[in-house]
Amino acid sequence: MLEQILAALIPFRFIEASARARLAGGAAFVDVPAGEFITRQGDDEDRRVFILLTGRVEIVDEQADRVMGLIDQGRYFGERAALF
Repeated sequence: MLEQILAALIPFRFIEASARARLAGGAAFVDVPAGEFITRQGDDEDRRVFILLTGRVEIVDEQADRVMGLIDQGRYFGERAALF
């Protein structure tokens, strides 16, 4: 299932199927309760990429205590920390 999701997402669709299979094989499925933080900006130790299979994630500015955006299912986030 995860390999099919990766094959549909840019940039993952452009890597070889064998590389997508390795990524999918190393994935962990995690349920996060509503209202819990998944990751925080600037957390240098968290270099995971998250693919949202169900639900919605809020992007929160903790200093201003406001929602800056939403990430819907079928999207991914966390790639900046993983790449840079």
